[in-house]
Amino acid sequence: MIMMRLIPKLLRRSLRAPARLENSTIKARNCLMGFTLIELIMTIVVVGIVAIPISITLSKHVQSVFISQDITMATNLARADLEQMNNTAYASIVSATLNNYQGYNYNLTRTVAFVNGTALTAESTVKVTDQVTASGSATVLAKLVTYISKNIRYPF
Repeated sequence: MIMMRLIPKLLRRSLRAPARLENSTIKARNCLMGFTLIELIMTIVVVGIVAIPISITLSKHVQSVFISQDITMATNLARADLEQMNNTAYASIVSATLNNYQGYNYNLTRTVAFVNGTALTAESTVKVTDQVTASGSATVLAKLVTYISKNIRYPF
Protein backbone atom coordinates (compact mmCIF):
# COMPACT_ATOMS: atom_id res chain seq x y z
CA MET A 1 0.00 0.00 0.00
CA ILE A 2 2.84 2.33 0.69
CA MET A 3 4.14 1.43 -2.72
CA MET A 4 0.84 2.31 -4.29
CA ARG A 5 0.84 5.68 -2.63
CA LEU A 6 4.40 6.42 -3.76
CA ILE A 7 3.82 5.57 -7.40
CA PRO A 8 1.16 8.20 -7.99
CA LYS A 9 3.37 10.81 -6.28
CA LEU A 10 6.34 9.85 -8.43
CA LEU A 11 4.17 9.94 -11.50
CA ARG A 12 2.81 13.29 -10.55
CA ARG A 13 6.31 14.67 -10.09
CA SER A 14 7.53 13.20 -13.35
CA LEU A 15 4.54 14.62 -15.15
CA ARG A 16 5.01 18.05 -13.63
CA ALA A 17 8.74 18.21 -14.26
CA PRO A 18 8.48 18.32 -18.05
CA ALA A 19 5.78 20.94 -17.78
CA ARG A 20 8.12 23.08 -15.71
CA LEU A 21 10.91 22.50 -18.21
CA GLU A 22 8.66 23.47 -21.08
CA ASN A 23 7.62 26.66 -19.29
CA SER A 24 11.24 27.60 -18.59
CA THR A 25 12.31 26.91 -22.19
CA ILE A 26 9.37 28.94 -23.48
CA LYS A 27 10.45 31.83 -21.25
CA ALA A 28 14.04 31.42 -22.43
CA ARG A 29 12.87 31.47 -26.05
CA ASN A 30 10.83 34.61 -25.44
CA CYS A 31 13.89 36.34 -23.99
CA LEU A 32 16.02 35.43 -27.02
CA MET A 33 13.50 36.52 -29.63
CA GLY A 34 13.84 40.29 -29.17
CA PHE A 35 16.22 43.05 -28.14
CA THR A 36 15.84 45.38 -25.26
CA LEU A 37 15.55 49.11 -25.79
CA ILE A 38 18.99 49.67 -24.25
CA GLU A 39 20.56 47.23 -26.71
CA LEU A 40 18.95 49.02 -29.64
CA ILE A 41 20.07 52.45 -28.41
CA MET A 42 23.63 51.21 -27.87
CA THR A 43 23.68 49.77 -31.39
CA ILE A 44 22.52 53.08 -32.86
CA VAL A 45 25.20 54.95 -30.89
CA VAL A 46 28.00 52.60 -32.02
CA VAL A 47 26.88 52.75 -35.65
CA GLY A 48 26.74 56.56 -35.43
CA ILE A 49 30.24 56.74 -33.97
CA VAL A 50 31.59 54.55 -36.78
CA ALA A 51 29.60 56.31 -39.53
CA ILE A 52 30.83 59.85 -38.77
CA PRO A 53 34.53 59.29 -39.70
CA ILE A 54 33.53 57.23 -42.72
CA SER A 55 31.25 59.98 -44.03
CA ILE A 56 33.94 62.64 -43.47
CA THR A 57 36.51 60.53 -45.33
CA LEU A 58 34.08 59.92 -48.18
CA SER A 59 33.24 63.62 -48.55
CA LYS A 60 36.96 64.56 -48.56
CA HIS A 61 37.58 61.96 -51.25
CA VAL A 62 34.77 63.27 -53.46
CA GLN A 63 36.04 66.83 -52.97
CA SER A 64 39.59 65.82 -53.95
CA VAL A 65 38.28 64.10 -57.08
CA PHE A 66 36.59 67.34 -58.23
CA ILE A 67 39.75 69.37 -57.50
CA SER A 68 41.83 66.85 -59.42
CA GLN A 69 39.48 67.08 -62.40
CA ASP A 70 39.74 70.89 -62.38
CA ILE A 71 43.54 70.83 -62.25
CA THR A 72 43.75 68.22 -65.03
CA MET A 73 41.41 70.18 -67.29
CA ALA A 74 43.23 73.45 -66.62
CA THR A 75 46.62 71.86 -67.35
CA ASN A 76 45.37 70.37 -70.61
CA LEU A 77 43.90 73.71 -71.74
CA ALA A 78 47.19 75.48 -70.97
CA ARG A 79 49.14 72.82 -72.88
CA ALA A 80 46.82 73.21 -75.88
CA ASP A 81 47.32 76.98 -75.91
CA LEU A 82 51.11 76.68 -75.64
CA GLU A 83 51.12 74.17 -78.48
CA GLN A 84 49.05 76.59 -80.52
CA MET A 85 51.56 79.38 -79.75
CA ASN A 86 54.45 77.15 -80.85
CA ASN A 87 52.71 76.70 -84.22
CA THR A 88 51.79 80.38 -84.60
CA ALA A 89 53.84 82.92 -86.56
CA TYR A 90 56.32 84.64 -84.26
CA ALA A 91 54.89 88.12 -84.86
CA SER A 92 51.39 86.90 -83.95
CA ILE A 93 52.31 85.72 -80.44
CA VAL A 94 50.67 88.31 -78.18
CA SER A 95 49.31 88.57 -74.65
CA ALA A 96 45.62 87.81 -74.29
CA THR A 97 42.87 87.05 -71.79
CA LEU A 98 40.42 84.43 -73.03
CA ASN A 99 37.20 83.89 -71.07
CA ASN A 100 35.48 80.48 -71.29
CA TYR A 101 38.47 79.19 -73.20
CA GLN A 102 37.47 76.68 -75.92
CA GLY A 103 33.92 76.55 -74.55
CA TYR A 104 34.93 75.36 -71.07
CA ASN A 105 34.29 77.23 -67.82
CA TYR A 106 37.95 78.21 -67.50
CA ASN A 107 39.66 81.52 -68.20
CA LEU A 108 43.11 81.58 -69.76
CA THR A 109 45.51 84.48 -69.37
CA ARG A 110 48.49 84.46 -71.75
CA THR A 111 51.37 86.80 -70.93
CA VAL A 112 54.12 87.38 -73.49
CA ALA A 113 57.36 89.07 -72.41
CA PHE A 114 60.59 89.54 -74.34
CA VAL A 115 63.53 87.89 -72.63
CA ASN A 116 66.17 88.50 -75.29
CA GLY A 117 65.88 91.23 -77.91
CA THR A 118 62.73 93.06 -78.98
CA ALA A 119 60.11 92.76 -81.68
CA LEU A 120 62.30 94.88 -83.97
CA THR A 121 65.56 92.89 -83.61
CA ALA A 122 66.48 90.03 -85.89
CA GLU A 123 67.09 87.65 -82.98
CA SER A 124 64.75 87.54 -80.00
CA THR A 125 63.20 85.22 -77.44
CA VAL A 126 59.80 85.56 -75.78
CA LYS A 127 58.58 83.99 -72.59
CA VAL A 128 54.97 82.81 -72.91
CA THR A 129 53.16 82.21 -69.60
CA ASP A 130 49.70 80.64 -69.51
CA GLN A 131 47.61 80.84 -66.36
CA VAL A 132 44.28 79.05 -66.15
CA THR A 133 41.61 79.84 -63.56
CA ALA A 134 38.08 78.58 -63.12
CA SER A 135 35.45 81.06 -64.29
CA GLY A 136 34.54 83.38 -61.43
CA SER A 137 37.56 82.36 -59.33
CA ALA A 138 40.92 84.01 -58.78
CA THR A 139 42.70 80.78 -57.84
CA VAL A 140 45.23 79.73 -60.45
CA LEU A 141 44.71 76.06 -61.29
CA ALA A 142 47.57 75.70 -63.77
CA LYS A 143 50.52 77.85 -64.78
CA LEU A 144 52.76 76.79 -67.65
CA VAL A 145 55.72 78.60 -69.21
CA THR A 146 57.53 78.16 -72.51
CA TYR A 147 60.15 80.10 -74.45
CA ILE A 148 59.89 80.72 -78.18
CA SER A 149 62.83 82.07 -80.16
CA LYS A 150 63.21 83.76 -83.54
CA ASN A 151 66.37 83.45 -85.62
CA ILE A 152 68.59 82.30 -82.76
CA ARG A 153 71.87 80.89 -84.05
CA TYR A 154 73.82 78.60 -81.79
CA PRO A 155 77.58 78.34 -82.14
CA PHE A 156 77.63 74.57 -82.22
